[in-house]
Amino acid sequence: MGTETGVAGLGTSPDLEFVVETVRCLGCCGLAPVMRVDRDVYATLEQSKVKRVLDRYRAGSRRAARKGASHD
Repeated sequence: MGTETGVAGLGTSPDLEFVVETVRCLGCCGLAPVMRVDRDVYATLEQSKVKRVLDRYRAGSRRAARKGASHD
């Protein structure tokens, strides 16, 4: 995910759009690996899908992400 956000490890992206952090539990172990962006959870995530998911939330795309996030 660091490649897609510009964050090496944990922290905030240089453009201040994303914060990458580890969490103890999202309550969906059976769907792992998962990623949460805002209130949306993306399950059975593969590295190849991360960029597509994050692109939905970039500054110019936030309205589209809120309207109809299709969870991969």
